[in-house]
Amino acid sequence: MLKSTPEPAESKQGCTTDRQLCIELVAQTKEAPPILRIQPAAGQGPDAQLELRNLQTDALWDNRRSLTLWPYALRLAATDQGVMVGVREDVSTMYSGGGGSFSTLRLLQIYPKGSGFEMREVLALPLSSSLMIRACFSERDFADRRGACHDEYSFSSSIKLDRSVAAGFPRLIYRTRATSFPGPVSRSRDSLGKRLRKKDIATAVDQACTFQRLLTRQPDSGVYAPDKPMPACEEYLEP
Repeated sequence: MLKSTPEPAESKQGCTTDRQLCIELVAQTKEAPPILRIQPAAGQGPDAQLELRNLQTDALWDNRRSLTLWPYALRLAATDQGVMVGVREDVSTMYSGGGGSFSTLRLLQIYPKGSGFEMREVLALPLSSSLMIRACFSERDFADRRGACHDEYSFSSSIKLDRSVAAGFPRLIYRTRATSFPGPVSRSRDSLGKRLRKKDIATAVDQACTFQRLLTRQPDSGVYAPDKPMPACEEYLEP
């Protein structure tokens, strides 16, 4: 578990509770990619400073995209395997009559190589989303929709360690829940003009996008893969 520590606005830092490891995410400037700085305790090895080039976008520097540290770090058993840390990427967008926000976890393995360190992205997962689409444009719309003027979509998830794994790289349990309101609405169909009934004013669970997967490291590539394919769930995960 990483505990946040006060830092300037352009830097976000967290340390393990025993302070054997501190991780700092530094925004830098528009011309340079963000930096992930790994700071072991004194005498435990040199600092590592690695550029997050895949997360360098113009949108990072406005109010539509931001990066934060995932509040967990996985210290791996073997010294040469290093540590796994996460960066959370949050994106927001506006629609006519609504808006949406989307969060993605990027899990990074940082490991020693030679006199320095290297980094690989081992996993990218959707963490959450919240969308509000469409609106009532007239009194008739309001009456037909029974006051539920927006179509709302929500996606949430949890990631936990599989405690049955006692050796080797950790295995992760990924659980999701997806809902829509009012009822099972769809972004691909215009719901305005549809007269809602009282029973329609309810939250519906999308069973296709509510699932569990086991995520296991693949020895050939070093990345994590699910035990079964994951549904696309574009209704919830695409801006």
